[in-house]
Amino acid sequence: MKRLLFALLVALTPHLAPAQETGPDGPAFDAMLQRLELAWQSNDDDQTYATLNAGIREARANGELTPGWAIFYAMLTDAARIQKNNPAYALQLAEDGLALVNAADGTMDEVGWALMVSKAYALADLGRYAEAVEVGRIALPLFRAAYGDEDADDFAGYIARWERGELGDFNRSALDIAQERITQAETAFGAGEYGRAIEIAQSARIPTVPGAGQDALRAAGLNFRAEHIVGQAQNSLNRPADACASLLAALRHIAEPWDGRSRITWRVSLELEQDRQLLYRHMSRLGGCSISLGDYERAEAALIEAEALAERPDWKADAMVTRASLLANTGAWAEAHDVLQDAVTVAQGSGNATIIDSTSFYAALVAVKTASLREGPAPTAQLIAASEVILRQSEPPLGHAFVLRETAQTLLSIGETEKALEFSERSVGIQRDWVLNSTDSQFGIDQARASMASAVETFLSAAHLAASAGQTGCPEAEYHHCVVSE
Repeated sequence: MKRLLFALLVALTPHLAPAQETGPDGPAFDAMLQRLELAWQSNDDDQTYATLNAGIREARANGELTPGWAIFYAMLTDAARIQKNNPAYALQLAEDGLALVNAADGTMDEVGWALMVSKAYALADLGRYAEAVEVGRIALPLFRAAYGDEDADDFAGYIARWERGELGDFNRSALDIAQERITQAETAFGAGEYGRAIEIAQSARIPTVPGAGQDALRAAGLNFRAEHIVGQAQNSLNRPADACASLLAALRHIAEPWDGRSRITWRVSLELEQDRQLLYRHMSRLGGCSISLGDYERAEAALIEAEALAERPDWKADAMVTRASLLANTGAWAEAHDVLQDAVTVAQGSGNATIIDSTSFYAALVAVKTASLREGPAPTAQLIAASEVILRQSEPPLGHAFVLRETAQTLLSIGETEKALEFSERSVGIQRDWVLNSTDSQFGIDQARASMASAVETFLSAAHLAASAGQTGCPEAEYHHCVVSE
């Protein structure tokens, strides 16, 4: 296959001689040649790929594509598939390039056969073997005439493999690539790099594999997991509308169309515990973001599904927390308090320290709120203690900033101004440090910065009330009447 790549490069090179004057494809094409020549001189494959990709996108947006641009499509197609492990994008590029070839009145046929070959490889990568064989057989005779017997025989061998449902050594399964990217996205999510997790997970989505075979089931499962990660990350970035949309989109891969009100009909087996755990978590998170949006009917339907899947004590406790959130948001604080007290008992029976600590924290939050509503003494000491337990953990699932912010807002709501000020200042500080030192994508950093608004608002409110009451001076920083002047 290296001989084939070399042959393609040699065949395309005559078309790429920089024009002394404006060529028949216009100044945009000639400018692209110059940009590409500079990229080649860098000996950086990534720079060459970026130059081709950006140039094609700009020309398409500006209406400057001519048949000659098929050459650049041919170059980018194999780079997308081999260098960037993106056969779906390679297939799109091949088809777009072939459309330009078809408009060239036979003058670009040699480039067209190269694109047909690339299209066949991309189809095989995507598991669409029958289509790959069909395209490959159409291309083979003229490919042989253009590039010679040796390279054509090499290509014919790949066609024979695809016909047997096998990948050749020049192929990479899109399913394997998607699996790798999902693992990378999960790692990024676990590190709190939510923007990066979204970017990687979105690139893991692959076209649907037709049929009901193992590849089709695997593709559906991988697409579900990719959408699931996107939804979770969007939720962590405080984008509940986007999170709900992604979590709902994920369901279409593994369930019959759902109205958000009735029971779900799953198209996947629920025999494996790890699958049931993933689905329970998915439905619980969908319930949570639906609560945030005020869609309590969908939240109830999602929660019913989560509770049906929650067979282990730690799963049950987690689902009970979401149930309590639904009750609290509908004004049933007493019922939410009782559910959370039961959830603590269930969590303790799980032996899972993480779920025990997080459930205890939520129970303490609601206990303070319900005590306030009943005009009784609020158990603030329990809330502070539950918060500090989580804050001593190195990487708690709830996140230090979330725990600090929620604790501060709850304390401020019942008039515990000085303690609220302490927790809110810590909340702002930890989020500011994260933004300054984060290795997340720019999108993730921007979203994290935007989500600081509520923490800063709580902090300033607490500082203002504390100063107004003469309880304390402004916290350590530069302030004018307790307004941050940074």
